[in-house]
Amino acid sequence: MRWVPRPAAPAMLPFLLVALLTIPFEAAAQSSEPEPNRPGAEDAPEDPAAEREKAGWSVTLGGGGALEPSYEGSEDLQLSDYPLPLVDLRWRSSNPWGTSLFAGTLNGVGVAVADTDAFSVGLSGFYGGGRDEDDDNRLEGLGDIDDSPSGTLFGELKLDVVSLTTEVTHFFGGSDGTLVTFGAETEFPLSRQLALGASLATTFADGTYMGEFFSVTQGQARRSQDDLDRFDADAGFKNVALGLNARYALPQGWVFSARAGVSLLVGDAADSPVVERAVQPSVGLAVLYRF
Repeated sequence: MRWVPRPAAPAMLPFLLVALLTIPFEAAAQSSEPEPNRPGAEDAPEDPAAEREKAGWSVTLGGGGALEPSYEGSEDLQLSDYPLPLVDLRWRSSNPWGTSLFAGTLNGVGVAVADTDAFSVGLSGFYGGGRDEDDDNRLEGLGDIDDSPSGTLFGELKLDVVSLTTEVTHFFGGSDGTLVTFGAETEFPLSRQLALGASLATTFADGTYMGEFFSVTQGQARRSQDDLDRFDADAGFKNVALGLNARYALPQGWVFSARAGVSLLVGDAADSPVVERAVQPSVGLAVLYRF
């Protein structure tokens, strides 16, 4: 399993579609690798998906969409097509550390300093992570949280059946906050083409981030269209998220992916008057081509 950083944002769509974009090809390659003791395995052609994971350039194009909450905490779901088209560019070196560069509409721009069979570590930059008060009637009067540049340090420990991941993201503007996400991911190839996966993650947010997204000042309470009460949100874990995904890869480089996820807001995030519902479901679909 090769993990890549996911841009931190209040919405679930980037998390859902990045997972669809990056893992399917390797999962298909692993599931289609011939067993050395199987008769005729020595004559089996080299798998093209595995070949694409070697040193050099790779390009992934596609389209996708998701049904997700209109903001983190909303009870209303909206159909989102952000971003279209899906573009992911990667260059992987031939050195023993597997150093690679990447740029895309979902991942931002970054470098995996090391990406081996045992661990990965690197950093990335992204622009986004804001919230518009026009996104939902509940937010009217709270003001906008601007999109801003962000930087993420990421790492992964790859065990036999599960990968443990950590991300530290800071926003330089907008919320000016910091998020720390801890996760675990696993996948189960069922055939040469089909693989199922699951992920579990939780995110800690500092007081600045929580204050921007979940606090309500006295002035905001007066301007609120829904007569929200004043509320101070402190630093703490803000959510626990579970994701399930299915991927079907074709030899020609096409991948069809689907993912369903649910995020449960906890702590002050769940108690905030900004939040209408603590349970945040999302589903996503993507069609991708890699060459």
